[in-house]
Formats: sequence, structure tokens, C-alpha cells
Amino acid sequence: MSQHLFRLKSLACSLPVFLIATGIPACRKPPTPAEETILFKGLEQGRWHAEENLDYELFVPCKGNTYRIELILRTDNRYPKGYINIASSLQRDLYYNRKDTLRLTLASEAGKWIGKGVAVSELRTVLYHSISPPLAGIYKLSVKPAGDSTLYGVQTVGIRMLCTYDAAGKAKKPR
Repeated sequence: MSQHLFRLKSLACSLPVFLIATGIPACRKPPTPAEETILFKGLEQGRWHAEENLDYELFVPCKGNTYRIELILRTDNRYPKGYINIASSLQRDLYYNRKDTLRLTLASEAGKWIGKGVAVSELRTVLYHSISPPLAGIYKLSVKPAGDSTLYGVQTVGIRMLCTYDAAGKAKKPR
């Protein structure tokens, strides 16, 4: 019994020393030099079904930072319309919930695709211009088609989260 008590005391004494020595802070700065997160999800057979949520986990290292979140769509020539309606929500447990819809234009009025690429066209657009999550931690971003029909020709859906201002209000240069 006394050996177990001794081990417990030595562990309790060494834990604060370990935390200080390893430098585990309460709030971690975003990784540098790339202060951004880019995540992609491929869609089976290039079909995005009407009620199919695509969920992304986004890490917010410190509260007070301001972020821009972009939507990246890669489509092929099977998509029949010049626009896509997207519904999105960003949430963290019960503490934060933000919802929005977006009408993304894929082609100009003359019928020319706006995005870059030949076989697959990539288009980036801002989903949330400026958000400042109130707490650090993992946030879930969900995107889905806002209509009630399957979207054919959508190959990949990506999310880019970029830190634009730090907690002190210092601007960061977007890329």
C-alpha cells in the first residue's frame, strides 16, 4: 500500500514539471507558416445527394481570432445548371451555431464556366467572410445542397479556413 501511495505522490509532483517542461500552453497559436486548413471530400460517382451532409471538423486554436471560410467545388461537365445552392452550418456543441445559404454561380451569362480547369472545373467562393468563434476547440462545419434533387457532376467539395486576424487584432495577409 505504501509503495502505491509513494508512486501516486511522485506522479502528482512530476506532472506539473512535465507540463511546464513540454510547454503545453492553455491556448496554442495556429501553425506557421501556413495559417490555414484545407479539407476535401470526394463524392462517389460525382453525385451529391440532396440530403447528404458533408461534415468537416475545423480546429480553432484560440478564441478571439477571426477566420474566413471558403467553399471549394470541383465539378465536371455533367452538372447541368450555371449555379448551385448550398446550405451550411457551423457549430460547436450548444455554444455556437451559425447557419447560412449560398447561391454559387458556376457560369457566366454567356454560358462560360467561371472556375479554373479543363476536365474538372474548380471554383472557390467565400462561405463566411469573417467569423470569430467565441471558444477554442473543434467546430463542425456541415454543407449540403439546398434543393431537393441530386447534384450530378460535383466531384469534390472542399473547405478552406484561413486566419485573417489574430486575437490582438493584427491583420494576417491572405494568400
